[in-house]
Amino acid sequence: MRTRSFRRLCSSIIRVPFGTSTNWGDTAGASRAVRVGDTVHVSGTVTKGETAAEQTAGCLEIIGDAVRSAGGHGLRDVVLTRIIASDIANDLAEIGAAHKSAFEDAGAPPPANTTFGGSFPRPWIRVGVEATAVVQQAEPAAQSSSPQPVHNTIHRFFHILDGLEPTDGGTGLSTLFAAGGSLHIQKAGLVLSEPEEIDGWVAKMQGMWAGQPTLHTEANIVLEQPEPGLAVSHSTWFAYVGGSLASYGTHADVLEASGDVWRFRRRVVRHLYSSS
Repeated sequence: MRTRSFRRLCSSIIRVPFGTSTNWGDTAGASRAVRVGDTVHVSGTVTKGETAAEQTAGCLEIIGDAVRSAGGHGLRDVVLTRIIASDIANDLAEIGAAHKSAFEDAGAPPPANTTFGGSFPRPWIRVGVEATAVVQQAEPAAQSSSPQPVHNTIHRFFHILDGLEPTDGGTGLSTLFAAGGSLHIQKAGLVLSEPEEIDGWVAKMQGMWAGQPTLHTEANIVLEQPEPGLAVSHSTWFAYVGGSLASYGTHADVLEASGDVWRFRRRVVRHLYSSS
């Protein structure tokens, strides 16, 4: 009986290899991740980055990809992270902020965490992250609802920003955000959560563009609905001012349903290029 049970256990194991960017898998005889049943164990992960925050975010992106490769749902399945920092006294705050942001961007609940100091074999490594995930079974109802209302909210953001919808009578950009929802403009270091702050930002941007036609487009939308009433979206955007490309970047969105209406719980705007 024990032999048969052991064989069944071994047959259910999924191993995710390391990528081509490292030879550690061959050197150490290790896997990026190993799934046993519903539990995914992800190896300690490092990646390059100028700051501790960039390395933390990069490690968590790799971990999310590894969980998906093992049949999971990325960071939404992660229940525990262990972080090692080479300069914990100076980097702890930015590591914590990057960790929090990564899980919020994924629409994931915060996992258990242990962060401690340690050393690495390479001087450029400032952060290492290891994780454990438990793959959650998606509710069928979460995938059955139409994504169109979610897409409508995502696209209306730029309709309002470009002045294609009237903003009088309580139809400003802030109406697309849930109570307590927030808009993060990382390039400017802005976190806007009050309706007057969000609508004030729109007025400021439209004032900067006065007299010039603007067109913002949303593309490459990847939409997931991990549970009823919750949607997570990642997309790219492009901004044209006066007929020329002014900037482009990415959006990381978490939206929630209120009846038949979807609103942003959180939208993070990242710039990859800006002409100014």
